[in-house]
Amino acid sequence: MVRLDSPWRRSLSKEDFDLYPIWVWDDENLGHLPLSEASNEYGTLFIKAHFKTGDYTFEGFLVGSDTFYAFGLFINGEKFTFNLNLPGLIDVKVENIFQVLKCRPFNFFPIYYRADIFLEDQKEVSGILSP
Repeated sequence: MVRLDSPWRRSLSKEDFDLYPIWVWDDENLGHLPLSEASNEYGTLFIKAHFKTGDYTFEGFLVGSDTFYAFGLFINGEKFTFNLNLPGLIDVKVENIFQVLKCRPFNFFPIYYRADIFLEDQKEVSGILSP
């Protein structure tokens, strides 16, 4: 496993995850660097994942290592990030998603996720997130 020195990103986009499915913080925690393969050696991982809720599927990313405490979704050219440790901010973001989707509100959580990578112990990265 190797942390690459380039490209460096302050903020991650869908295109960045298309290039490299796994990212970590740089040494100063100011930006992100890609990993060549999954490893917990560098702490918090940002992992490309697929999400499903209601009748919708989204591309996005998970944030964490052994467990995931945050995630981001790419929807119609916008990025929505959720920190499950800050539940007071979640309702506003979900409402914004409904507006972007131009859909009626629905039970957004729980949201299901699956990544195309495996962690070091060959464990599949999949599960359910809910505040």
